[in-house]
Amino acid sequence: VQLMDFYNKTIGKYPYDQYSVIQGGDGGMEYSMCTLVLGEGTLDGLVNSVISHEMAHSWFQHVLASNESKHPWMDEVGASFLENLGINEISETKSKNPFSGAYKSYMDLANSGLEEPLSTHGDRFGYNKVYSTCSYYKGELFWTQLIYLIGEENTMKTLKRYYEDFKFKHPTPNDLKRTAERVSGANLDWYLTEWTQTTNKIDFGIKDVSENNNSTTVTLERIGRIPMPMDILVEYNEGTQE
Repeated sequence: VQLMDFYNKTIGKYPYDQYSVIQGGDGGMEYSMCTLVLGEGTLDGLVNSVISHEMAHSWFQHVLASNESKHPWMDEVGASFLENLGINEISETKSKNPFSGAYKSYMDLANSGLEEPLSTHGDRFGYNKVYSTCSYYKGELFWTQLIYLIGEENTMKTLKRYYEDFKFKHPTPNDLKRTAERVSGANLDWYLTEWTQTTNKIDFGIKDVSENNNSTTVTLERIGRIPMPMDILVEYNEGTQE
């Protein structure tokens, strides 16, 4: 009930009055108005690892109804994003970054040499693990990086407007991108292209640190191909920050 209330508040009202969690199946699988779960394990374990994700599919997939064969990331990303927000919301101990696991999974894939673009058809991935990591975790980071690009307030407004404008209409990736642009006023065409249609990376580093009299010059470099605005924090020996 807590999760249902949070999802309704965060994305928009679920259009049906009933939702069921049914013991059956071999893990967890979402269906319209219900989730099948394997009846083994603790209640907390089932809620945190299965029910939270599958229930979130009721908005991302069963109401929005994107094509999950052509764009498998579109519904998995929304479900995973809502899942991590929801679990963090109802947990007694809040995480500073509820998406840290998604970042780790994506970076492991990005460094493996096996990554394929998110735009790959769901049946065309070379490895099942690559499909899973791309669709669930790299896809989820599409939303977390929107927070970085356009701010948390605009991102959450985008989530609600996207749901309201496109429920029952089978949206495409461009519909999601255009909604974020309408809300924020930002041009995000480059972001959708780079993050979903390529395997380019976001990778910045410190190229050089040089001292000249009483000043220090720090030179950064863009190592990966994806450009991103950078927030740089400098911490001095005495403990002050700039």
